[in-house]
Formats: sequence, C-alpha cells, structure tokens
Amino acid sequence: MTDDPFKSGQLILQMEVKKYCDKKDIDKLKKLSMHCIENAWHKIEFCEVERGIHGATPVEMLHAIQHGLHEYLIASFFDQRKEKKQKKETRKNREYLS
Repeated sequence: MTDDPFKSGQLILQMEVKKYCDKKDIDKLKKLSMHCIENAWHKIEFCEVERGIHGATPVEMLHAIQHGLHEYLIASFFDQRKEKKQKKETRKNREYLS
C-alpha cells in the first residue's frame, strides 16, 4: 500500500512501542516492524510528542528497497500505461459509435 499517498492506517506511537519493549512482547513488536531494544529516543520529547522518533524520521531507504518498494514502483508504471491504453480504446469506441 506504499503506492497510495492517501492510504490511512494506524500510526506507530512511541509509548506503544516502549510499552511492548518493557513487556518484552516480541510478537506485537514484529507486527509493527520493531525490535525489542532500549531506544534512547523513547526518553526524549522529539518533534511530535505522541509519535516521537517514529513520526519524525522518513522511511529508511535500504530496508524499503529490500522489502519490495521497487516492485510497487514498477507495478505503478504498468498500471498507468494500462490505464492510458484503456482510455485510448474508450475514445476509439466513442468515435466509432458516432
């Protein structure tokens, strides 16, 4: 869903991550793509209070690429081409019926 800029979802909250780390709840952390480490940023009010460091930093590109970002990019190019072709065929059909 990384190709949809309007996709809404659940944001990662700093206190939530800290809570799971304190409880050593590895499964919940995995679902958030987080690890159970003592994070120095969890003790600091950084930018946005609720999201903290998790809301203030962009996607780390190496991991985004390794986890398939390039596949989304390629698919989006082909989707645009397919959409353009469909519009062209629709236009031809309208001209034919006129």
